[in-house]
Amino acid sequence: MQKMGGTLQDEKKQAADTEEAMLEVLKEMVNRIKGEVATERRDREIAEDSLLSLLEEACTKLNLRSGAA
Repeated sequence: MQKMGGTLQDEKKQAADTEEAMLEVLKEMVNRIKGEVATERRDREIAEDSLLSLLEEACTKLNLRSGAA
């Protein structure tokens, strides 16, 4: 009977250890994904700024041409 109680406690500890390990893996995944999202956001913002600059430049050139005509 005592052996069974020990086995149950061992199983509970093993389950708790497994759960803890899984939580750590999930935390690492969340942190990695958050980092990737932040990087993608920065890259997108840089690309948007570049496109807006090009559009502004094109509009300025078009306005100068139409004003000269």
